[in-house]
Amino acid sequence: MNERMRALADDKDICALATLSPSGPHQSLMAYVRDPETDSFILFTEEQTTKWANIERNPNLCLLIDSREEDLPERRDRARALTIKARHETPTEAETIRLRQLFLLRHPHMEAFLDRPGARMIRAVPRSYLLLTGLEQAEYEEV
Repeated sequence: MNERMRALADDKDICALATLSPSGPHQSLMAYVRDPETDSFILFTEEQTTKWANIERNPNLCLLIDSREEDLPERRDRARALTIKARHETPTEAETIRLRQLFLLRHPHMEAFLDRPGARMIRAVPRSYLLLTGLEQAEYEEV
């Protein structure tokens, strides 16, 4: 992930998460944090959700992080969108503790949600990044 991609990912903490069900894509607005040690993206959901069922069936997913709130509508030529193709990988018990703490540093208001018995961590391990700036500038990286 280059510096422009990393800066956008670290500046934001809300993304669109896309998963795939047998009948088609499913998208959700999600809070996230990027793990600086692994570049993975950490999100949480409830076990009884469509997104979790989709991830259990197919761990491939996609995140979209963008700059629309600061760049639209006046500065469309500078609007940025980072698409991250990733795969959910279950963290170890030690990683789960560390990543939960990291997530709560950015999202302390979600502690009660994370404490629910049905809360599940999504660890999105990137496979590729596509950063679009405006209509014409594209930067692509595979991991």
